[in-house]
Amino acid sequence: MQQPTHTTATQRPAGPLDGAGPYDYDLPAARAGAQPVPVPAPRPKWKRASFKLADAIAILFISFSVPWLKGATGWRLITCYAFLYAGYTFLTYWTRPDPKPKEGFVRWALKMLGLWLNGYFALVTVPEALDGLLPEWLAFALPAFLLTYALYYVTPVRRDTGLKWPLWQWLVLAAWVAVAWAWLGPSFIGFTG
Repeated sequence: MQQPTHTTATQRPAGPLDGAGPYDYDLPAARAGAQPVPVPAPRPKWKRASFKLADAIAILFISFSVPWLKGATGWRLITCYAFLYAGYTFLTYWTRPDPKPKEGFVRWALKMLGLWLNGYFALVTVPEALDGLLPEWLAFALPAFLLTYALYYVTPVRRDTGLKWPLWQWLVLAAWVAVAWAWLGPSFIGFTG
């Protein structure tokens, strides 16, 4: 047991833990002679997945690398952005702090690849295929709405997010995404209709 370094007149002996230090609590383990160790407070959820300086540097690096990749490959800007951000997503498997994904890299990478490809096809390829069949705004809004709606049923990659949205709120989000993509999508992908 720790011996007190000072005493005051208001301190009274507490029984078997007389002279206990600041972390010795009246617990059964302490009575048996074991020294309890204070448990550190868990890190708040908002800090676990927060925006990091590395993310800001990656965004700057990707933004400056896109024109070079466009010139080297001839791809459209949105394809270059999607390719580089997907690469950064795969890199985060090793660079993210706790909690690490519980599955192996191949399984996790296939999940991420599926999400990226579905997003790219829904937001870029399908609207171009619907050109002439539907009005331009609907050709962009419909796949964006369906993609966002389908993501409601996808199992989260990180199970510790704690976000559980009611379906009606998710449908409002899907409608908002559809309206935003119908308005901004043609200029983002260089659609000439």
